[in-house]
Amino acid sequence: MRLMRLMRLMRLMRLMRLMRLMRLMRLMPDVPPLSAAEKDALITTLLARVDELAVRVAALEVENATLRDKLKLPSKTPDNSSMPPSQAHKASGGADAKPKGRVHAGAHRPLHPDPVRRRRLATAGAGNG
Repeated sequence: MRLMRLMRLMRLMRLMRLMRLMRLMRLMPDVPPLSAAEKDALITTLLARVDELAVRVAALEVENATLRDKLKLPSKTPDNSSMPPSQAHKASGGADAKPKGRVHAGAHRPLHPDPVRRRRLATAGAGNG
């Protein structure tokens, strides 16, 4: 089951890569024929841009590694930080609901055991005024 899911995911990733490549190919401008000097200048510019992007990728990888290391640290609790106890995570589950207490006598008005008539009452707010 997992293998099939993994294979489907890999197929989807290949398809997405192909779609991205096709989209990039459509966005590429029509480059007019260039002279040898213009090609050399273009190559030099593109290589400089690749170097800039490589430096940026390296910096982002360092930042990513730092953040991943931070994720491995234990979370803050009142025991290991200055967090107040009221901010601590509550234990999940385990706490049984308290049973309801018995209602004391006279806490509610019981219904009449044998009602004999029904009355319709109008209220002042209903427009009957």
